Amino acid sequence: MKNKFLIAISLLCSVAFWSCTDLDETYYSEVDPHKVDAGVLASTMYPSLYGDFGASPRYCPFWLYVYTIQASTDELAIPACGQQRNWLDQGIYIQMMQHNWNADNVIFESCWSYYYKLASAANSILANKDEYGIQDQYIAEARLLRAYAYYNLMDLFGNVPIICEDDGCSGAIPENSSRKAVFEFIESELNDPIMDNLKDKQFAKMDKGVLHTLKARLYLNSKVFLGLEDDSDEYKAYLEKCIEECDAVKVLGYQIAPNIYSNFYYDNGPTSSPENIFVIQYNNDGSTLGNRTQMTSYYKKQDLVFGAEMYQHTTGGWKLNPGKTADDPDATFNIFDKRDNRRLSILWGQQYNKITGEKILEDGRMLDKEGNIVNNPPINYTTFFDRGMDESAKIAGNEGLKNCAFNGDGARIIKFELEANPGDYESGVDMVVMRYAEVLYMKAEALIRLGRNGEAVPLFEEVLQHRGYDYDNIENDAVTLDGKKVKYDYTKDEGKDATWACALMSKRWLKPTSLTDIIPAEPDLEFMDQELRREFIWENHRRTDMIRMGKFLNGTWGGHLTATQDPNKLIFPIPAKMLSDNPELKQNPGY
Repeated sequence: MKNKFLIAISLLCSVAFWSCTDLDETYYSEVDPHKVDAGVLASTMYPSLYGDFGASPRYCPFWLYVYTIQASTDELAIPACGQQRNWLDQGIYIQMMQHNWNADNVIFESCWSYYYKLASAANSILANKDEYGIQDQYIAEARLLRAYAYYNLMDLFGNVPIICEDDGCSGAIPENSSRKAVFEFIESELNDPIMDNLKDKQFAKMDKGVLHTLKARLYLNSKVFLGLEDDSDEYKAYLEKCIEECDAVKVLGYQIAPNIYSNFYYDNGPTSSPENIFVIQYNNDGSTLGNRTQMTSYYKKQDLVFGAEMYQHTTGGWKLNPGKTADDPDATFNIFDKRDNRRLSILWGQQYNKITGEKILEDGRMLDKEGNIVNNPPINYTTFFDRGMDESAKIAGNEGLKNCAFNGDGARIIKFELEANPGDYESGVDMVVMRYAEVLYMKAEALIRLGRNGEAVPLFEEVLQHRGYDYDNIENDAVTLDGKKVKYDYTKDEGKDATWACALMSKRWLKPTSLTDIIPAEPDLEFMDQELRREFIWENHRRTDMIRMGKFLNGTWGGHLTATQDPNKLIFPIPAKMLSDNPELKQNPGY
């Protein structure tokens, strides 16, 4: 055995494993395993979480492609828009919005590759655990990371191959495993005694908080993964297990952050949030690739609005999915009470230059909503799509009004903070994957599904006591702008530009006057669903929640005007490229 070997995504079985999953890049750093602590060796699997471009254009960052899955829900819209037809991209996002995707959509290939890369990174550690004396703690971390990867693959694609550390060296070509078999594999891994060696808490790594949160997710969604009836004894048993796992997280000492936005500050490190359980750690110095919040959440004039330097690759921003009409009560924008501080994660209305106070204008000639050509119109984010098209967006195959939008159509999401000096690369905010509010809400939902609705009230209270804002208390909670103490006039509700957003998000929130006006005495699943929408907006939860709540197939919303009705759409197709490269893979039903 050579004294030096190559580690990054894979160690010994990399070639065989990558060939099985068609992930042909290898990223290397040369280390001597006999001179480096085993914990350092084990840590080489964590960079696989970032996502990267790689040699192929299909390998795109974590944020850009994993999060596009939410365009299939009532939360996110990515229509082609503006003079440059931003986000048209061969219609891949429009397919997601309209539920008419196919196996050739590169979004699926990117998601498949991302999660199998995680599994491969974990397998490379496990394949060498004996030879290099990797301790049980790091073995547990690797198996937990692999289980996390397979959980997401099972959620997205259902029937996926299970590849472990020895399989890549065997020469066997992997076949599909049933969704039930993948579920059982994940559960077995998470319940293995090796997991007792995990640390209680460690920042941005696998620990007991991640373990118990992932198990709670697995059990809450077991009715979907295993095809169980809501009232079946088997599902009820899993719900009881979900509650047990949520209680196990509570023992670890997590708390709801007094300010929800502290979870999403650009410096949201290990000391900034008592709530975050697991984050993907990013830097804006070019050492990580994958976090494109500046590309998807904001827009090209962000330097004028926020007084910040410009990021690279900043385009028109993704949009909140509108309702079917401007006053649709089920539209994402309209589900927030005006005094709910979570509404501050939404940017809408006329945008102003932070320094001069002047309206910010679009660049170039646009069609207004009456069809007139206007030079440099003001940027005014509406909460409803007028579904207009500018001249250059009228191209073959994309004439439908529901496929296109004006640049100003659709509110934006600014939940993740923007750095004042972002540097030459992307956002450095750590991406929140798990936080304690989710744990409390999983337990609340499990209790409701078990008919113990009243027991869920204290769990909602624990979260919602930090989600109100007392706009009338000028002395304690007014915002200081340009040396003057002012308050946002929510009664007019004319919009909120980024100046208000930045000022308000830095506040410590007050407990709402009365939670009894917010939380029903007997919360039901509809209240639960709406709370999930409000609390976890822009956190990559919505598709899984909609499927579990029975709304993914039967619902209609702004970007998805016809109910799907096809149960095959509950999982995505096996990507066409993977089928082509591996003849043993079988396509999912309906594709």
